[in-house]
Amino acid sequence: MNFYELDFVCGYTIYEIKDDHIVKIMDKGTSGSSPSMIQLTEENALIYSAVDVAMHPEEGTKYNNSSPGRTVVSSYMKMLNEVNWVWCFHFDDTNDKALYLALGDDIIEVREVYRLVHVFCLILQRASLSGKEEILDGNERSSHGSQSTAEG
Repeated sequence: MNFYELDFVCGYTIYEIKDDHIVKIMDKGTSGSSPSMIQLTEENALIYSAVDVAMHPEEGTKYNNSSPGRTVVSSYMKMLNEVNWVWCFHFDDTNDKALYLALGDDIIEVREVYRLVHVFCLILQRASLSGKEEILDGNERSSHGSQSTAEG
């Protein structure tokens, strides 16, 4: 399993929270314009839902309109080894499947969708930490998360 197999209904970006910024570790099926690093500031939280949820995880899932007709929905994830990620769904507002998946409770509760995404990400992170699977981001090998042995 690798990040390219996490194709749901729409594109996504994954950020890792590091100190006072977030760093993009994967971007798939999006416009590619998501910044590779964003400072965690209140000003940026007004622009990027990923920053907002990273700064205020207790408030739950956040969303914003990245451009007219485009929505980004961001969710905070506690990972292994005291690492935290932010998962961002990117979709057009006309994509009803993505809209219901990321924000609606019609067929499956949204919290269950994010729980499923979280589990897949934990599996990938564990494989990366154990060295059992090479996880690729483009053509480069990338390291995702801390290498300490304590789990968080």
